[in-house]
Amino acid sequence: MFGNKKLNNSFKRADIPELGDNFSSDTLPEFKRLLEEAHAEGFGKYPSTEWENKFHELFFNGGQIPTNEKIDEAYKKKIVRYFKTLASSREPKHEHKVAVCAYLLRSLS
Repeated sequence: MFGNKKLNNSFKRADIPELGDNFSSDTLPEFKRLLEEAHAEGFGKYPSTEWENKFHELFFNGGQIPTNEKIDEAYKKKIVRYFKTLASSREPKHEHKVAVCAYLLRSLS
């Protein structure tokens, strides 16, 4: 039913800001930048990428966020916190959250 588009294997990792207590006012400008980067990397377009499919799996069924052991633990924590905050927020649009969260998941691979 849904296609699974392959992305380039060489990619830059997302540069994620520290989260403040108020997601909307503290990080929304960073979200806009991340959304632009995600779109530039091919996220948020049809067909879905494997990372977008993984986001939907986590969003609807729960589970573990996959991470690579070789990635710095501080970076992992920052990405996972941003991911969880964004995935559970009421803002922005769902399809924009999917694109950025998929971009973040790939950054953890």
